[in-house]
Amino acid sequence: MIIHPTISVLFVVGDDDVSLQPFFSYLQSMQHMRLTVEPQLPHDLDRFDVVVTTNPEAYVAVPDPLIQFVHSGGGWLGLLNPSDDPLPEMFGAQPTPAKPTSELRVLFKNPDNPMAKRLPDAFYVSDRHQALDNKAEDVEIILYADWRYQHSPVLVH
Repeated sequence: MIIHPTISVLFVVGDDDVSLQPFFSYLQSMQHMRLTVEPQLPHDLDRFDVVVTTNPEAYVAVPDPLIQFVHSGGGWLGLLNPSDDPLPEMFGAQPTPAKPTSELRVLFKNPDNPMAKRLPDAFYVSDRHQALDNKAEDVEIILYADWRYQHSPVLVH
């Protein structure tokens, strides 16, 4: 049995969004996971290792506490629904226009990535495709989708 260090994750999700409930249940089943779900970003983020935002408002004007959290080494994961709205510059990537629904094969750019050790080499999803366009030199592509014979980044670090 692998013993994982405890990780504290804050999800900022609107009160009326129940789409992530199955995912929350899965995360809460992990002994090392400390999950908090809030409708808005609290001012004090010191007790969290990672903040996950799903609401588009989080990307318009990034609150100072979140900027300080990231600059102090905290992680910020933005889950995006297809949108043409820009992301904050600190993400180092911008969404491209959303494409139609199709089956996509998603793969790791680097098969030695630590996440690749626990997930299949490739997996398939059927949804709208929206790639990310790298805007910074230090952006690392984690996952890409094969779409129309091109590798389109869909998860970057």
